[in-house]
Amino acid sequence: MPMQIWNPPPCPEISRNALDSHHFDHFRHMSVHILGGLEDHAVGWILSRCGEVASVRHAILALSGRHLAYDPYRPAAASVYSLRHYSAAISLVKQHLELQAQESSIPEILAACFLLIAYEILGGDSEGEIRALAHLEGALSVLKLSENASLEGSTASTRDLCLIFRHLFTRLDLLAVTYVGTRLPMLPGPRRSHVASLHPMQTPDSLACLQDALSELEYDAMHLIKVEANGLRYLNFLPDQHPAADPARWVSAVNRRDALLRRLRQWHNSMGASIGDRIQWPKERLQELLRLKCRYLATMISTWCCLNPNETCYDRYHSEFRQLIALADDYLQSEAALRPAQRLHPRFTLDAGVVYPLYLTALKCRVWEVRRRALGLLERSGREGPWDGTLMARIGQHVMELEQRLAGGFATDIPESVRVHSTAINVDRSQRLVYVECRVRRQVPLGTSEEVWTIFQDLIKY
Repeated sequence: MPMQIWNPPPCPEISRNALDSHHFDHFRHMSVHILGGLEDHAVGWILSRCGEVASVRHAILALSGRHLAYDPYRPAAASVYSLRHYSAAISLVKQHLELQAQESSIPEILAACFLLIAYEILGGDSEGEIRALAHLEGALSVLKLSENASLEGSTASTRDLCLIFRHLFTRLDLLAVTYVGTRLPMLPGPRRSHVASLHPMQTPDSLACLQDALSELEYDAMHLIKVEANGLRYLNFLPDQHPAADPARWVSAVNRRDALLRRLRQWHNSMGASIGDRIQWPKERLQELLRLKCRYLATMISTWCCLNPNETCYDRYHSEFRQLIALADDYLQSEAALRPAQRLHPRFTLDAGVVYPLYLTALKCRVWEVRRRALGLLERSGREGPWDGTLMARIGQHVMELEQRLAGGFATDIPESVRVHSTAINVDRSQRLVYVECRVRRQVPLGTSEEVWTIFQDLIKY
């Protein structure tokens, strides 16, 4: 029996103001696209509560107003209407926090913060991204405090909503951690994902379970890469031969990496080896599986390579990079076909999707035609949170051209000695300029603890 595609509930009668009604109606129809992975019943809860929860109501109006003015080619100045509702939402959230609100108001605080984060990121300017991070850190602190208190005496619905928002803010923190090179995960890790409980059943709940399980695995992978592996990757030693080495730390990191790879394979098995087997699912859910598979491949590749000091370790994943490209292409084509209304508003979502996997491919896959195809897909992938496909395509092109130049021109085989290991960026969105710093590692004898880096700095237009 085919599943019914979810339709957002009608907005409550909250205002006789025609402008407010217009913005609520816009949010109701665009909320799934704007908020990405926000679960259907969470969207319904936000809409049902906006009539009685002023902070959520004002945040919806602010976000809807900004989305109507969204322009991917330049930062959108917020209208007076949006700013007024944004300020009102901020003031009300602060009042909740200052009054040490009861546990029943925690989901309302988290919902308002979630909407305000979307508002800031949609603005497309660097200052807004900083404010979005501040909202994210505040929401994560509220989450951690509520979990420490175990929400004693809270209702089952409140606990369920807090769990939903925990998954959502885990995804947002994951976006921030992957985008901001110096940022570390804020939620505790690693956690045991509920991968073992997954079964590839054709139900909406199984897809939500797959989404949440993959987000936890991605989060644990970033915790491994940034907290543990980052300090070990370039020691360039055999654990029992280097005087400064901590063998126990190295073994622990290797064991964690291998355990995480097993959990990722288990997740993939739970999803099913063939996406096409689920022909009885609606097209929207098949499309979501394409997106999840792209994220899975990017996480698996990054996890496996995180302790290897050589960029050539990515070469073993050429077939996976090709598969990722094909999946991302299918995803973007199917999304454009399913959502023709999006042509009026360039693609934007707050959830992770294909931009980061394509960016990873453009940076780390040294097969020329695969790289070029990844850059082309990035150009039409829109924005996913802070990840701007057009910007990432320009950076990826810059890295590819730098490696080709260092290799002496067009080269089908990029040697390790000219491969870019890391790329740091500083974006001026108002001028559409980006400062790029690329680090290339010189070869050093085995056993040397200090690496010699050549740094290339450029200012490029995008």
